[in-house]
Amino acid sequence: AGQAAARRKFGSNPPRWYTPTALQQASSAATAAHRARRLAPFSPILEFCAGLGGDTLVLARAGASVTTYEADPLLAAMLGRNLAEAGLDQNVQSHSAPARSAALDGFAALYADPSRRSSARRSNSLDALAPSIEFLRDAINRVPAAALKLSPATPLPALRDVFPDAEIEFVSVAGELREAVIWAGALNSAAAATFRATILAGDPAAAPLAELADEPGPYLPVEPVGPYIAESDPALIRSGLFNAFAESTGIAHARLAQQIAFLTSATVPDSPFARYYRVIDALPFSERAIAA
Repeated sequence: AGQAAARRKFGSNPPRWYTPTALQQASSAATAAHRARRLAPFSPILEFCAGLGGDTLVLARAGASVTTYEADPLLAAMLGRNLAEAGLDQNVQSHSAPARSAALDGFAALYADPSRRSSARRSNSLDALAPSIEFLRDAINRVPAAALKLSPATPLPALRDVFPDAEIEFVSVAGELREAVIWAGALNSAAAATFRATILAGDPAAAPLAELADEPGPYLPVEPVGPYIAESDPALIRSGLFNAFAESTGIAHARLAQQIAFLTSATVPDSPFARYYRVIDALPFSERAIAA
């Protein structure tokens, strides 16, 4: 069962060494490859919380020079084994030590995938991160470029409070919201507070199916249902870029109600950001009628 789960996450040739928890938290092949296309040119890279090496392996294969820090001795040993079996141990300097022991000088970029567990449960709170969000924010401010992988359910006000000038990217794969990534410094191509919604194909070698980036703005107006309703992709929902999405299609859209991500339109654009359904009829809301 463990190998089957590893193949689903990493593809046909997954790392052999992992724990169930590390496998659950590791980046998938698709998300790691997407991130590496942006991060690998900023070499050498300092990586915190490397885990079993889901991102490390992809960055090294992309030609980046990587120095890793992993506080858990078992995971650090597994990372070393996975790198050696992939023939990449000469490309990576791995340290079995906490992130706080790392020197930041000489690196072009920092990447971190901090633990998000509080006791035995995963947490969406920035206060539950290890290393702490205060340490990570300080480290990010001391390097030219940085990327920080977080839970996509992390509250947006908290993210904006800690990273007011960063780009926040929400990534979905096959209709499932997978992660949020903070892009800071030179890795924020817009150099401004920006949201990005990204839809990936399952194939790590494939380019994103769709990307949309814009500064936060007002939501679409609420209007009565039109000829079509649209179910939004979760990356679009989480980013809130409905206005930018509508503008990109060239077709007017509206929301069906406040705080609801279903949209309505008169025609159907060709976009993976939403799935459209033709409206046959619209009836007054009635709990009794729905129950019947």
